[in-house]
Amino acid sequence: MREAPTRRRLLVGAGTVAGTVGALQLTSDNASAMVSVEGEFSVPDNSKTIVDETVSDVRLTADVSLGIDANVEIDRYELKLKVGETQDNLTLIAQTQETDVGTDQLNTSHTLEGSLLTGPWSVEDFAPNGGEVSHPVSSELRCDVYRNEEHVAQAVGTDSFTISVSEERVTVNQDLSGSGETTITTQ
Repeated sequence: MREAPTRRRLLVGAGTVAGTVGALQLTSDNASAMVSVEGEFSVPDNSKTIVDETVSDVRLTADVSLGIDANVEIDRYELKLKVGETQDNLTLIAQTQETDVGTDQLNTSHTLEGSLLTGPWSVEDFAPNGGEVSHPVSSELRCDVYRNEEHVAQAVGTDSFTISVSEERVTVNQDLSGSGETTITTQ
């Protein structure tokens, strides 16, 4: 049976995590609160046309601005970047953590980068084979905050985007013309 949240637990659980981490709900294992969190997580669609090339990797880079404002010192936080075909089957492609925060206010930035090929796709999934391939991608950026090894807050941002690769055949336009002249040589 879960005990009722104490005033302290409720205040710790309601610390603010802000930044480029949309889907703006902050929750705690001991209490839950809706918090106004500024920022969003968005990834634009991307397409590439290739000619006589093959795709070797598809990477997602997330530039994260993170602000933490709590009423107690925070010990650590974790940032995770996940992708998948739907929000129900996400795979972790990048993560970082700060394990010695020791403050109640923090403004920092991180870059998370990972390959979609560590998710549910392989390089063959992005091979257009003379045509075009398109894959919708669900993504999630998550920040978990801890105090005394207890999970006290979480912010999650999600977005969906499409990766498209098309292939054009090698085409060569030629315009060939000329004239010739013969010479006869005698001895």
